[in-house]
Amino acid sequence: GASGDIEQYLQETGRAGRDGLPAEAVLYNASLRGMEVEESMKLYCKNQDKCRRRMLLDHFDHFSNSPAASSVQCCDICYP
Repeated sequence: GASGDIEQYLQETGRAGRDGLPAEAVLYNASLRGMEVEESMKLYCKNQDKCRRRMLLDHFDHFSNSPAASSVQCCDICYP
């Protein structure tokens, strides 16, 4: 199911690429029903126009100037 908050989501998706190989994280909005989910996670899930990577980096203010912010092909919005 969906993560309850952005921190948990970032931790879970980070596990996918730890072996150094390309990875994908799939998020299903339908899994939010009946769960206690923070508003920031709901907004992230419902987003259809903002870069998802930028949203994650902006959530953690101290990472917003990270070189990771300019990584390519890491968002389904920017690179469908």
